[in-house]
Amino acid sequence: MEKEKRLAQHLLRLRREGYPSPFVSIVGFKIVHLIRYAGLGLLTYLLVTGWADVETRGYLLLILGFVLGAIIKEMAFYQKIGSNWWFSEKITNWKVVAQLAGEEDVTSAQRASGDAVSEPPEH
Repeated sequence: MEKEKRLAQHLLRLRREGYPSPFVSIVGFKIVHLIRYAGLGLLTYLLVTGWADVETRGYLLLILGFVLGAIIKEMAFYQKIGSNWWFSEKITNWKVVAQLAGEEDVTSAQRASGDAVSEPPEH
């Protein structure tokens, strides 16, 4: 139940603040990003300084290609998710999300401010 509450709060924060740009998501200060860029810097340093022989440089270039490819793919993923966010926002039942997050008064506050509130479909 705690995990659902955290996810619902995150979804409400995304709705309030908007989906982050791919650049902000990729260049964040999470430990994963810091390790990734430290490794990228180390690989680049090893290639530039001529530390390794020809065979090792080939392996380093292969690893460097995989790392850069992963970064580019992740940026494309975030860009695609961000461009489709409007549809997810439109079809989400925000009353249920607010209840899961423990913020039941969110929809009435949004109505007062004039924001669009998605209503659940009638059956």
